[in-house]
Amino acid sequence: MGGKSFSQSSLFPEGAYWYTPLRLSQGERKLAVSGLIDTGCSFCVVDSTFAVDSCRLSGAALTTSYTRAANGDRVKVHTGVLDRVDFCGTTFLGVKCLVVDLKGKFFAYAPNFIVGENLLSAQPLCFDLRNRRLSVGEREGEPVVVLHWQTRESRDGTFTKGIYLKGRVGNKKVRFFLDSGGRYNKVNSNLLPAEGREQ
Repeated sequence: MGGKSFSQSSLFPEGAYWYTPLRLSQGERKLAVSGLIDTGCSFCVVDSTFAVDSCRLSGAALTTSYTRAANGDRVKVHTGVLDRVDFCGTTFLGVKCLVVDLKGKFFAYAPNFIVGENLLSAQPLCFDLRNRRLSVGEREGEPVVVLHWQTRESRDGTFTKGIYLKGRVGNKKVRFFLDSGGRYNKVNSNLLPAEGREQ
């Protein structure tokens, strides 16, 4: 009946994190899961037990590769490809995912699936936290702040995508990395007053 249609999904908070429902498909298996939204994670992540038991990703379906941890360390990981992920009204085929022992490291806090940058940056998304909804595209007539994904070169010469916010701390210009999967905010100790620095 005219006008634009918007694909949308619900958002719900749990602890310090935001989750959204999505559907994973591998072969004949179709799984409804709640995915943690993590703007600081380059790829989607599947818990290793969930990947093997529920998604049937194992053995020959997994390859070994290396990635960088937030602290810069080189980390060995397994990767797999999910046949299909339905996220916020869009179907993604052949989605590369890291397969990590989330439950063994984070116990009760660990999700089965993390929605990473490879899906989040693929389309413009509108996060409406007040009304707890996630939609594709901007909503006309509603005030929004648009945050763009930017590609930055890391110290080691690799390129990463992320959302960076500019600001000031005291009289110093700073750039913040928006990481919705981070539990605590971290500020470089050089920006803190001397009495607030850890020794």
